[in-house]
Order: sequence, then structure tokens, then C-alpha cells
Amino acid sequence: GELNAKSGLELGSGTGVVGLSAASLGGDVLITDLEENLELMKHNIKKNEAHLIGKADASVLKWGDKEKIQVFVSYEDRDSEIKIQLQKDFMELMRRYFNVKEIPLEEQDPEFRSPDIHILKFQLKSDS
Repeated sequence: GELNAKSGLELGSGTGVVGLSAASLGGDVLITDLEENLELMKHNIKKNEAHLIGKADASVLKWGDKEKIQVFVSYEDRDSEIKIQLQKDFMELMRRYFNVKEIPLEEQDPEFRSPDIHILKFQLKSDS
């Protein structure tokens, strides 16, 4: 399929039609919505299994649940002054609202990790 080896996350899925379409094209997709839509999403995945090349799964994701908000950012070290300044400005803005933790190199995928590529985990501060 056109989306083989691609992963997707559908937010506010409702029926899950967008995520199911992506899975029918080979993508591995997690469709998410509020608790009241979970059974409908699971039902629609089951009914469409025969048409899926990739995988589809459903999960509850409640927007505004501050304890669960995490943002992952990856970047590669750059030498240009403008890139260094942009990174500094970005981090300053993010630290206003998020606690920041760098994922250690030894916890990253051995095939894809590199000392010049950083993965940061941002967790929303409880007072935000």
C-alpha cells in the first residue's frame, strides 16, 4: 500500500474513518477519541478488518487531560548561528509550560540513534 511502514495517529476520530482509510492503504494507525466513542471505533475496526493492509487500533484520548500531555521533539545538531538561535528561542518558550527531559542515547533505537540527534520529552507543568 501507499502507506506501508508509516505510522499514524488520528485525533478526535469519531467513527475512525480517516484512520481506517490510512490503514487500508498500509499504514499502522491509532485512532483516538473520547471514552464514549471507543466502542464505536473498535466496532468499525472489526467491521473493516478485511480491507486493512496495515493495522488499526483504538484508544481513549481526552484533550485537556494535563497529566497525560506529552510532546516528543527530535532535532539534529546544527552549526549555523540562526539554527542555534532558533533552538534556543524554542526551548525558552517550551520551558515556560513544559518540563523537559532528554531521552538518553542508550534508550534510543540502536539502529537509528546518533550522538548528534536529540530526542526531548516535554511534560506539561502541573501549574499550566
